[in-house]
Amino acid sequence: MEVIVGNLELFSIPSGIANLWNIIYQAKIELLSAISQEYPDSHFKFFNIFGEYGLEDKVYEVLSLHFKSFEIINGEDLELNSSPINNIPKILVDGEERIVDVPTVGIHYIDGIEKIPSREHDTEILVINAIINQKSYEELSKDYIVVSLVEKFETKNLFEDTLLKNIDDDILKFLVLKVLRGENIC
Repeated sequence: MEVIVGNLELFSIPSGIANLWNIIYQAKIELLSAISQEYPDSHFKFFNIFGEYGLEDKVYEVLSLHFKSFEIINGEDLELNSSPINNIPKILVDGEERIVDVPTVGIHYIDGIEKIPSREHDTEILVINAIINQKSYEELSKDYIVVSLVEKFETKNLFEDTLLKNIDDDILKFLVLKVLRGENIC
């Protein structure tokens, strides 16, 4: 039996979340473990396995831990994505496409909390390219892993409190408080 695994990119790190690399790497290792257990006596062919930081000896070491028979091939013409990152992983088993049932990770880059994407993966990571308040962060953290600059918007007087109640945008709240208090913005 021949199993083809594509575009796993074992050692790739999405931008902005290097500190969460272990979650991403572990999802890919779980995929390798699952297919090695499901097809124990198969010959595996991997293409686009290295990723941007993958060293040949390290990739071979990882694959050797899971598979008895494998090779790394040039499969640029194949449109097969086995990655559990932002994807439902698929492999080819004797030419037939099959879905691999493993936990997946979704990574979403957003500019604010106005349009939070729906949950489609087992683990969801939100990289928010804006300042958010502590309350929003705590609420989002119930369902997502949140990467963002978090500020606690505590008012010091009635004027600040009244002014901030009329502002919905977290970035604008942050800027207004800084200006009112005479603090540096940058």
